[in-house]
Amino acid sequence: MTVACYLSNDTVLDSGDLLLKQFTVKRIDIGASVTKRVNLKLAKGTTASGKFLIALVNADGAVPDVAPATPRPLRPDPLKPAERRQRST
Repeated sequence: MTVACYLSNDTVLDSGDLLLKQFTVKRIDIGASVTKRVNLKLAKGTTASGKFLIALVNADGAVPDVAPATPRPLRPDPLKPAERRQRST
């Protein structure tokens, strides 16, 4: 599985982010964690001050996505105040 490390101006990965390094890791079991030491070098004149480091796991798409095709919220949408009152009685 490939992990790609990006330097970003914000917390959202987008096409303007700078790819710093890609590397592979062995299979990670569900619920497990892996620690990997990575040395990242910035080009001369590039600073990480005020930036974010984003690590994209499965960057090459080698592991199939097991999520449903249609995204679902993790929890139901918040109830409107009137609906909350009806359910609490």
